[in-house]
Amino acid sequence: MFFYIFSILFISGFLIYNYSFNRKMFYTNYPVFIIIIEIFKAISEYLNFQIGFNGVILISNFVFIFISGVNIKRIKTIKFPFFVLIIFCTYMFFRLEFDEGNFFNLISRFGNFFMGLFFVIYGFVKFSNYNDLFYLNRSIILSAVLFASFSLFSIFFQFGNLLYSGGLLRGFVHYQWYYLALFIGVFPIISQINSIDSSSFISQKVLKIVYLVILLLAIVSLMRTVWTISIIHLIMFYLFAKKNYQNKKLYRTLIFILFFGVYFVFATDYYLARESRLSSSYEYEKEGRIVELELVENLVLSNESKLWIGTGNAFDEIGKYGFTAYERPLHGTYTKLLFGGGVTAIFLDILFILSLVYLLIKSYFKVKQRSLFLNNVFVIAFTSIITYSIAIFSGSAGIGAGVGYVTVNFLLVGIYSRIIFEKEK
Repeated sequence: MFFYIFSILFISGFLIYNYSFNRKMFYTNYPVFIIIIEIFKAISEYLNFQIGFNGVILISNFVFIFISGVNIKRIKTIKFPFFVLIIFCTYMFFRLEFDEGNFFNLISRFGNFFMGLFFVIYGFVKFSNYNDLFYLNRSIILSAVLFASFSLFSIFFQFGNLLYSGGLLRGFVHYQWYYLALFIGVFPIISQINSIDSSSFISQKVLKIVYLVILLLAIVSLMRTVWTISIIHLIMFYLFAKKNYQNKKLYRTLIFILFFGVYFVFATDYYLARESRLSSSYEYEKEGRIVELELVENLVLSNESKLWIGTGNAFDEIGKYGFTAYERPLHGTYTKLLFGGGVTAIFLDILFILSLVYLLIKSYFKVKQRSLFLNNVFVIAFTSIITYSIAIFSGSAGIGAGVGYVTVNFLLVGIYSRIIFEKEK
């Protein structure tokens, strides 16, 4: 209880301090804000405090957006994705089934999912000029420093052993594994902006050290999705971004390090002993997420109504989709949407993602003179949307673990899309 009160006071203090300092630039502090909350969450779970962090995160995000403000008039410039999101959110709300005692839990899970998606709208309408970009860049770097520092700290104190036997190397990475891939993906732009930011608190050399630590954490995290997303980001940037020869050598080296690191993990019995899912003899048809998908498919295919509109138990699936060995929520987002809202929910989710891709591509190709920076922003924003679509096959997209990844990822996609949109005019 005391930890809960302290967390709320700390978050409130952070908001008040930043609000009084510079309201216009307030939203650029979000990456630091969400990482601080996630660190509190990791510590509270390690200490076995059950304090309802889904609700804390949802309320904190609402307060954050309320204080920083949203320019309603600007929403018309991103009206189609916003319209799809409203339809999607409304539809899923009517697929919730409230029981006695589950109202707040259900609302917080539902709210966090759609709040994560809303951050692309928020980022798009909030960005005003390139000064915002410098402030945001410093915030992302600071969040990465906090992430790396606390990950190393939690590895030392074996936070990961709380959930996984022998999970020494997981630590804080278990709670925010996708954030690793996010920082690896946006590093090219972060580094480019930092190199011209005269007020930056960190040098390029130190930034590269932080990046290397995060790259190593990604390798030893034993998270297959992290490896996949990171490699896709690096390859896409290497192939399509405009850069000089030295940068090309750098990213060729980084891709090699990541591939070699993953190979080292696969080839080392020490790691395989800790994570049987990486073994070549592992039966993937028994993978938890595969089992979940099969159970949900069998359930919705048994009834045409359920196929189209789901079971009506959106975001409240534990014990209701056929898995009874223990209390296990659905991990994959597409599986979660299929269970709660049927094919209609998956269609609306994909339509929202495609609307973002369309807005980004349309704006980019309308720009007549594309600078190196603009081209690189486009590559990273486009890849971030694609990798999110891949990530939610295995993760629950901001419900519980992964809130930092989803919200910051979409905040950046919104801001980068706005930069390209402004150049189009």
